Amino acid sequence: MEKLKIEISEKSEKIILILLILITFIRVIMWFFTPIYIYSVEKADDGILYEYANQITSGNWLGTYDQLRLCKAISFSFFEAICNKLMIPYTIGLAILNILSALLICKALSPKINKKWLFLCYIVILFSPTGFTTLISQRNYRNAIIPFAVLLAFGGYIGLFLRRNQNVKNLYLWSIISGISLSFFWFLKEDSIWIAPFVGTISLLILIWIIIFDRKNLLKKSISLIIPIAICLIFGLLICFMNNKYYGIFDLNDKSNSDFGKMMTNLFSIEDDKPIQDKTIWVTQNMMEKAYNVSPTLSELKQDMEVCKAYTNKDDEVPGDYIVWKIRYIMSVHGYYDENAVKSKEFCEKVNRELEDAFNNGTLIKDRKIHIASQIKGLTYIEIWNLMPKSVDWLWDFSKYDDCGIVESKNSGTIDEINEVQKFLRLGQNNSNNNFSIVVKNASNIIVNIYKTLAVPTNILAIIGYIAFTVCMLAEMKNRNFEKLNLWFIMTGVFLSSIVLCFELNLFLSFFEEKMLITYRTFYAAGVFPLIEIFKGISIYVFICLLINFIKKYSKKDEIEIKSE
Repeated sequence: MEKLKIEISEKSEKIILILLILITFIRVIMWFFTPIYIYSVEKADDGILYEYANQITSGNWLGTYDQLRLCKAISFSFFEAICNKLMIPYTIGLAILNILSALLICKALSPKINKKWLFLCYIVILFSPTGFTTLISQRNYRNAIIPFAVLLAFGGYIGLFLRRNQNVKNLYLWSIISGISLSFFWFLKEDSIWIAPFVGTISLLILIWIIIFDRKNLLKKSISLIIPIAICLIFGLLICFMNNKYYGIFDLNDKSNSDFGKMMTNLFSIEDDKPIQDKTIWVTQNMMEKAYNVSPTLSELKQDMEVCKAYTNKDDEVPGDYIVWKIRYIMSVHGYYDENAVKSKEFCEKVNRELEDAFNNGTLIKDRKIHIASQIKGLTYIEIWNLMPKSVDWLWDFSKYDDCGIVESKNSGTIDEINEVQKFLRLGQNNSNNNFSIVVKNASNIIVNIYKTLAVPTNILAIIGYIAFTVCMLAEMKNRNFEKLNLWFIMTGVFLSSIVLCFELNLFLSFFEEKMLITYRTFYAAGVFPLIEIFKGISIYVFICLLINFIKKYSKKDEIEIKSE
């Protein structure tokens, strides 16, 4: 299949390029004058990630060990630290990431999609509503860069996939880009596993293609699939090495990747023979009581766990993953987070041995549920099935950008804390309510409203395009023409990844009260929006190609197709 042919003169192309540079400059200015709100009171979120960054720039790794020290992934803190060291304002750092991610995904798709269409896609991604949403883009928190990290990670692997037939040197270049991008994404949050199906499937497809069509370069090109994983492993090992050096624990963090994570999985796995109606409770009091009875080590915390009312509801139950934070807090009260991670590691190891012995001898019964992650409750097959329609509904909601936009907000914390963070982020007068900032706010919301207005029509067009493209692909495959498979695999992979992410969000946010869910759902969905935009960009493009081909065919003109390899 060939690219859509849009003939533009060399002079016109130069004008378009100048316009793109001007538009990019305008976006940078908008980023620079976008107020960043400092929520230093959020000690376990914005506060701890800032503290990480501050300590990294001081050469102290992540700082003095405590219950929050290794509870978050660190890519965002490295981003803040690099901006600080290079004397780049945080907002300009966001602008650079915004531009790089938009350029990379467009470059990745360039072998299959017309350059003029990619110009439009670049602008759409550059001005995505995620960059104009208070809870996402106006905080010094990792969700601000998640959309860009998603674009970089997917862009790297899409670029690698579409260049599998090129020379080894070019393939290795994209392999290195994929490795760096994947590492940045992987160590940004603790739940990055949702990208694994896409990465694994793309890698498998590349390997199959090499075996069938380029077996003479099997070894050389297969290395290109190993390089990204190797780079990610190297970064992971470096983080583990530093954690071991400073805190005595060779793990990425001590909340989900360590013995503490295993302990939480064991607690989530206890069968509750007195189930309660409230499904927001992941570990009930009854489950904890069973754990205390078989684990003398864990029972040390029992009295304080029952006395402490933090995180509990009116029935003294602890909703959702708050149980994780309550246990960590009580462990800190007992001195398990003093000095280094050795005490907490030894405590969790003992608890795990005692719980696992109880599971093995039948004193404790496992719930026979599927435990997807160490920090999330187990699910039955029926519960998984029931979550799927809701995940699709959420995806549709996000695609309309309903809760995006800039609203007035205020810094929270002491004046000294806020000033300290602003100075570190080199924000200067960024947060002042001057006339220029008001203009940026109004312009930002106008842009968001344009996206909202066009959302449903473009969604429908994208769905029609995907279905039509799939039908045409299947028809051509009967004649052993597999050229459309390339874009179909990418479109399908991106779409399914967006559903997987929405499924994960549904599961994790299941314990949120309705008001809290409405407020924070978009905040947690920062990574969904770029996937929607990639899918729509490709789907609408192929639909236009098919439509023009249809018209050309029946008007007895040459057929326009999408580029073949």
